[in-house]
Amino acid sequence: MDSLEIIDTYSETGNTSGTGNHVDMLTILIVRTDKNILALQECLKDYADMDEWSFYIEKMVDVKKAYKEYGYLSRVYDILKIPDEDDECFLIYYVDSAPFADNIEGH
Repeated sequence: MDSLEIIDTYSETGNTSGTGNHVDMLTILIVRTDKNILALQECLKDYADMDEWSFYIEKMVDVKKAYKEYGYLSRVYDILKIPDEDDECFLIYYVDSAPFADNIEGH
């Protein structure tokens, strides 16, 4: 069965890295699906190249572990609805330059 449930989303536009010299668009989704990471990556590959910085997918069990150990995603972790049951749950993280990157209002 191929299904996808969006559990929660978070988005912001602004300077996500703190350098103050550009504007980003950040989107984070928590989804539940019976697909594995490779299948999700295949579905999303046309949007951008997957890397470990700006576009990636992680199992929620790994996200929870990293949050507890290192504070990973601490600034949005409390905003997102984190599922208690994390079987088949994934975090999709995507950040890209805003089309108005030189606009001072985004800083």
